[in-house]
Amino acid sequence: DILAAATGPGAVTPVAAEAVAAERQGDGWAVLLADGRRLRSDALVLAIGNEAPAGLAALAGLGEHYVAN
Repeated sequence: DILAAATGPGAVTPVAAEAVAAERQGDGWAVLLADGRRLRSDALVLAIGNEAPAGLAALAGLGEHYVAN
């Protein structure tokens, strides 16, 4: 029931913007965006992306024959 409520229609609104600050306000969050807008949310997710994986040490000697992608 909790998962259904959190992911149901209208529960999540994607915002294409850079968040520059967030502070707790009561039982939710106030988020300041780089363009000056302020948003109020019930929850906050820090999504920083994925870093590139480290190369495989066993293949380090292959030089240009190994492409780490």
